[in-house]
Amino acid sequence: MTGQKVWSNRAHYSSWGLVLARTDPSVPKHAGITAFALDMTVPGVEVRPLRQMNGDAHFNEVFMTDAPVADADRIGDVGDGWRVAITTLMHERGALGPGTGPGRRELIDLLRAREHADDALARQRLGAVVSLLEVGRLTNLRAREARRAGRPPGPEGSGAKLRGAAAIKAMADLAIDVEGLAGLVGEDEWLTLFLTAPSISIRGGTDEIQRNILGERVLGLPPEPRPDKGVPFKDVPKSAAP
Repeated sequence: MTGQKVWSNRAHYSSWGLVLARTDPSVPKHAGITAFALDMTVPGVEVRPLRQMNGDAHFNEVFMTDAPVADADRIGDVGDGWRVAITTLMHERGALGPGTGPGRRELIDLLRAREHADDALARQRLGAVVSLLEVGRLTNLRAREARRAGRPPGPEGSGAKLRGAAAIKAMADLAIDVEGLAGLVGEDEWLTLFLTAPSISIRGGTDEIQRNILGERVLGLPPEPRPDKGVPFKDVPKSAAP
């Protein structure tokens, strides 16, 4: 297998990766994809970490040059890779959001410590953050019960991801505003969250993709025009191919 992938989470210490390979160019693009588990230790796999502005390097470039992949490591049937990818993303989106780092309790404690607990604007912003976090928590509980009942993850993951990204940004913005200039220096946990927050709107599918999913699958809006839908991948103009 030969190819390149950018923005692979934690690839520099992962034992296995997920690869979507085009195995049949004679069918429409979503139908000709097969999923494989990739042993990250085999010859031909090179991982290059990407340093981010928050100091972390958990995103990576992954280069594959004639890397061997066995059919025994195939996930699902041949040509079933798109379903595997969508299912994986739905689980990932539901998991992204608040959960690591400082949360609502730490934010409340910060406002009290910096004597902003009686500031009307700060309290209003805090209330908005707590509301987003609570709605996200309840949505996750509903999704968990649906999975226990045997229903696969659905578009609720997109809603949870949108709210989670908004909550993290609002939480970090408020914390930095409350801390003032002191929050912009040193190794402050709020500063790390502030610098990390923009990436939440990108990883696991951008906010724009999530809104498209919700618009089509929840609100019943017409999908965006797809002139290459149903066209064999080999006949799709190269500029339009993903």
